Amino acid sequence: MPAAPPPPTPQIPAAVVNLMSVFNAATSETDELSIQEKNVITYIGGYICKKLKPIVCPGCQSAISSHLDEDDPNHSFLVAKNYASAKTGLLAPSSMLGELLQDMEVEYNRVIDSYISKPGVKTCLIKSLFNLAGLDVQCGVCHLKESVTHLFVNIRLHHTIRQANKKMKNEKNPVKTEKR
Repeated sequence: MPAAPPPPTPQIPAAVVNLMSVFNAATSETDELSIQEKNVITYIGGYICKKLKPIVCPGCQSAISSHLDEDDPNHSFLVAKNYASAKTGLLAPSSMLGELLQDMEVEYNRVIDSYISKPGVKTCLIKSLFNLAGLDVQCGVCHLKESVTHLFVNIRLHHTIRQANKKMKNEKNPVKTEKR
């Protein structure tokens, strides 16, 4: 079996980075995601669909994307941004992809603290998240599950490192209060 092609390296839009600020430490303590977190995961899923659409077969495209459901509370951010109707915008992820990404988010929050200071953190995360159930697509050519896992880990690590750097910067240079 030939090795899977490397997934595309995403350039994470500022909107995704800003949206991810709703993630909080409480998520890592439970398996439940808030509706805001589910909306961010749906947004990330739309971004992943957009990135993978040109490089996967039509069968895999239909497995990861669907029509925007205005009644789905997890799609409320996509509805507000109306990306589903734009030619160059994000796609709505399928329920199968959405559930997989939610499971990946819960697992990521559970394991990130134990992996973040180790060498090969990205590889460890990919192995941990790849073993989750989901995306049972029998294509064999597109390596869909590998690509989704790589993109998700890239996005989440980018956010985690950005937040850690921001925290260190704030600790080093705390905002001084003015004297009156």
